[in-house]
Amino acid sequence: MARITLGLGLLLIALGLVGYFASGMASLTAMIPAIPGAVFALLGLLTLWQPTWRKHTMHAAVAFALLVAVLMVGMLISTAVSEAGFERPMAAGAQAVMALLCLGYIAVGVRSFIAARREREA
Repeated sequence: MARITLGLGLLLIALGLVGYFASGMASLTAMIPAIPGAVFALLGLLTLWQPTWRKHTMHAAVAFALLVAVLMVGMLISTAVSEAGFERPMAAGAQAVMALLCLGYIAVGVRSFIAARREREA
């Protein structure tokens, strides 16, 4: 799970970089996906560095993914219902990708937690 967390972090950092350069380096806000990406990458590295903290860091990572997913879905909904609609399709696309990646990560994390509990009980 630590490597998946690190991978998610690197994907979000890459999403931020791609968005920034694809938008012609017009605004640093295109780098916003890199911020949670850095948090995920740090949590993944921390878990690999200190395996005894795995349970706590992975729970923190999944909780953070839930927060990011809720925020991104909320931003997408507020953008969709606003008068302007999707004026910035690249930003909306990045928000959608972030939400989907985080939701997928949550699903993988929950499956991992269930498997760990079953293994511990067996």
